[in-house]
Amino acid sequence: MKKVALFLLLLSGFIIAENLHWMGNYERALQKAKIVEKPLFLLGVNRGKNSTAILKTCFSKDSVVKEVNSKTVPVIVLFEGKNSYPIEMYYTTVFPTIFVVNPKDESLLHKPLYGKDITVDSILKLF
Repeated sequence: MKKVALFLLLLSGFIIAENLHWMGNYERALQKAKIVEKPLFLLGVNRGKNSTAILKTCFSKDSVVKEVNSKTVPVIVLFEGKNSYPIEMYYTTVFPTIFVVNPKDESLLHKPLYGKDITVDSILKLF
């Protein structure tokens, strides 16, 4: 059911999954990030319209897609699916939220971006 909800969220964001190489499982993404030696780009979303709006506006831009795909391992997690990532490490009540995570120790590499602070420019400044 969690995967269906995530799929529908992505579908409502104009099939963004085709552009960005999102992974939907935190543990698998973490393992991949360790292997390829790139940070995790963790996007935490909920079923609210703010998450959908960010997917449509920011993650459909070629500049963002190129940077995120080339420099990170992007993983998207649905907050309602709390077991899909270590919520005690990346807890938030504001959605969407972006965390850039060091895969070696799961520490944050940048200050998180929250809600309306997530823009094309703020994402690009992470790199």
